Amino acid sequence: MSKVGWPYVTPGIPDHLFKRVSGIPMTKQEIRMIVLGKLRLFPGAVIYDVGAGTGSVTVECACR
Repeated sequence: MSKVGWPYVTPGIPDHLFKRVSGIPMTKQEIRMIVLGKLRLFPGAVIYDVGAGTGSVTVECACR
């Protein structure tokens, strides 16, 4: 996904902007928003995303 598709620094990237391979799970937009709110990220925070999907939560974290 490029920043061209989502030029904002706020979270909430629409699901259709992620490149996906069929059969690989992805955390849906609404759930990513809740996760980001619960994480309470701050500048300089280090995030380890140990998952088995597309990395959509990590992408959202990186945009902050």
